[in-house]
Amino acid sequence: MKRLYLLLPLFYISISVFSSNQDVDYLDVIDRSLYIEKANLKMEIYKNDKLIKYYKMEFYRHEEKMRMEFTEPAVEKGRRMLNDNSNLWMYLPRTSKVVKLPFKQSFMGSDASNRDLMKVSLKKDYEVTNIVHHSDSIVKIELKAKDLSVSYNKVVLTFDAKRQVLLQQEMYSLSGKIITTMMYENIVKIDDIFMPTIIVIKNELSKDSITKLYYSNIQRKSEKNIEYFSLDALKKQ
Repeated sequence: MKRLYLLLPLFYISISVFSSNQDVDYLDVIDRSLYIEKANLKMEIYKNDKLIKYYKMEFYRHEEKMRMEFTEPAVEKGRRMLNDNSNLWMYLPRTSKVVKLPFKQSFMGSDASNRDLMKVSLKKDYEVTNIVHHSDSIVKIELKAKDLSVSYNKVVLTFDAKRQVLLQQEMYSLSGKIITTMMYENIVKIDDIFMPTIIVIKNELSKDSITKLYYSNIQRKSEKNIEYFSLDALKKQ
C-alpha cells in the first residue's frame, strides 16, 4: 500500500477497507486517494455571503507536477499556472510573461493558498504526531510540518476510514492558532470510489470570508504527456 497525494484538493482510488486496530499509514492512504489527473474546477469567493469573484479552470496532474488552465471569466482566459515539482509559475497572457509565485501566497485572492491547490502531498510535507479513533470509522489525525516552508505548521484531519474519504482539514499557525478550515462535502460514489465534489474553505481569521470549490468531470488518468508540465510548454500552450 505505497504511493502518493493531490490537494485539492480530492479524489480517490480504491484501497482495501481497514479496521481501527491495524497499523495504517494514513498519509499514504490519503495521498493516494486524492490522486487524480484531470478535472474541471469552479471557484467561488464570497465576502459577507456575497459572491465577489469566480473562476473556472481545467486541472491536470502528472505525479507531483500540476497545471491549471483558466477558462473563465473572459478577462482571465489564457492564464496558466504550473507546479513543476520545484517551483510555482504563472503565465500572464496579456504580457506573455511568466512569473514565479510563492506557494504560501493566496490563490487568486481566495481563502486557499497556492500550496492548498497546487502542491498537495501530505506525506511529503508532514509527519503524524497523534491518531485518535472516535468510532469504528472516524479518525482524527494530527500532523506536524517537517519544515517551515509549508503553509501551515500543524494540520488536523478528520478521516472516514470506512469509506476512505477525507472529511475535514483544520490548519494551524506556528503559534497554534487555527487559520483555515477545509470541509469536504457532497461525497458521491463513482466507480466504487467515494469522493467529495465540493470543498468549502473558511478563513478562520476573517469570519466573513469563504471560498467554495466545485469539481466535475473527474478523471484519474489524462492524455497529457510529461512535456505538458514543463515551463517551456507553459509559455507556448
